[in-house]
Amino acid sequence: MKPFLGNGHSLYLDNWYVSPHLFAYLHQEKTNACGTVKNNRKGMPDLECVLDRGETQYKCSNKLLALKWKDKREVFILTTMHYSEVNGTGKIDKDTGEEKRNLIAFWTTMNT
Repeated sequence: MKPFLGNGHSLYLDNWYVSPHLFAYLHQEKTNACGTVKNNRKGMPDLECVLDRGETQYKCSNKLLALKWKDKREVFILTTMHYSEVNGTGKIDKDTGEEKRNLIAFWTTMNT
């Protein structure tokens, strides 16, 4: 992994590997990282607010952003390369008639 650190690479990880400690280290090594995270992971900030569908809550420190979003269930994301910005997708939710929102722009392309 050492040869790839500090070269402007970005890592996308699943919740098995993600932790605030790892992301702080990667950021220090000038490598971006993003991924879903388990809320009970050691070092995670308190994001215990009850959310309705479509709502978000976030906390950030230094370059680390911890974000909680609720759709059908709660999703926790840790990132060093995104901001706490929610964008429209241009798609309409068939149940509510409202525009669907993309929590983080990469999310729709992560699994392609």
